[in-house]
Amino acid sequence: MPAQAGIQRGPFEASVLGWIPACAGMTLGPRQEAAEPAPAKAGDNDCVTSVINPYQRCIRLSPRGASMNKTEHSAPNIVLIVTDQQRWDTLGCLGYDHVITPHIDRLAARGVAFSRAFVQGAVCGPSRNSIVSGQYVHTHGIDRNEAWLTPEQPNWIEQLRDGGYHTVNIGKMHTAPIRLPCGFRHRTVVENKNYRQGHHGPDPDDYDLYLMQFGLRRPALTYYRDVPNWPDYLGAAVWPHDEALFIDNCIGCWSVEAIRTHDFAKPLFLWSGFAGPHDPFDAPESSLARYEGVDIPGPVGVPNELDTKPPPQRQAMEGMDGKHPDSRHFRPSYEPQGANSL
Repeated sequence: MPAQAGIQRGPFEASVLGWIPACAGMTLGPRQEAAEPAPAKAGDNDCVTSVINPYQRCIRLSPRGASMNKTEHSAPNIVLIVTDQQRWDTLGCLGYDHVITPHIDRLAARGVAFSRAFVQGAVCGPSRNSIVSGQYVHTHGIDRNEAWLTPEQPNWIEQLRDGGYHTVNIGKMHTAPIRLPCGFRHRTVVENKNYRQGHHGPDPDDYDLYLMQFGLRRPALTYYRDVPNWPDYLGAAVWPHDEALFIDNCIGCWSVEAIRTHDFAKPLFLWSGFAGPHDPFDAPESSLARYEGVDIPGPVGVPNELDTKPPPQRQAMEGMDGKHPDSRHFRPSYEPQGANSL
């Protein structure tokens, strides 16, 4: 998680903060009871996309004039941080000391870490539909990415909205089409690192629009072409642009901005959906530099582990078994040829 996403306790004295890896199998965060929210006002169900102006470059945040003090309402503010395709063994707080995750570690130290909680659908869309509906995949019926809950199905975000919350989404939700309201009053839509316009509908997402201001497009769309011997790197690359433009730095920055500009006349629910660590693994150079001198264990795997898997999975993984990338592929001192030209 980028440093910008660290949430300070100040204005959230009556808050619930949680963290979920959407496709990994564990949840993390404090458990508190929410008070009865105030009734919704007329017009509160309208959804406006792009709560943050994605065209204004955000490198360093400064305090805003909006009040950050605890208000009279008794309902807690809620921040739900969702990472994508993250395993439990990628967290320092769970005993994996070679992984540097200070902000998640701080949440764990202040909250509850669940060691036996599992996602209900280990794919982006089905997993999020289970989170939103509170149902198993075989109950809500969304078993693929290009689909979403119908208006008749349960959605606790809509209940928060109707109960008086200001509901905000910054980052990935993986809705189809991408700008479905989903119960949010405001959305800044950010899809996968390799999202291509038209994949989940005709619209570009807000990250696309943001990069366009700098004459750029998602580099993940062309890594396969621009990085020599790309398959040998198993999806790993060095982020080739200004680090302020890295997708998760943007999501973290915009999430903090959403909190700082909220007036707290209403309780806030913020779903902050990070695109990483989902592949491609294109970490910024400063992130890689933290691992200089760190002894990184070898890949986790069992010989012939694909033998018992379904044929489609074996076919998808063909040629991957036995590939162990050299650790230098992940060091900032090693830069694949062509990275600067992306």
